[in-house]
Amino acid sequence: MNSKQEISLILQQDINQNQIGILQPAFRSKDPHHLQRRQQQRAINNDMMKIAILYGRKHKYEWVEVNAYENWTSLLNYLKKVLDNFGSEYVINFV
Repeated sequence: MNSKQEISLILQQDINQNQIGILQPAFRSKDPHHLQRRQQQRAINNDMMKIAILYGRKHKYEWVEVNAYENWTSLLNYLKKVLDNFGSEYVINFV
């Protein structure tokens, strides 16, 4: 099974996917196929973007403490702490 199929299965089993809703692209009037080309160039799909959104919300609203936003240095230090401890102290449960 390739990674895109695995990501789709993870998203299908996630109870939080309904919080995202439907992704509505902002179309450019000059180039209506811009989004499709950019996704193809980067080898990403909507399921990957939805998981990234779920991760971002989890990171912003649950993992990062309010005092981390005091200044740029404290935010960078806190983000480094989260990334260093991802998988042990900071976990996303997709089921």
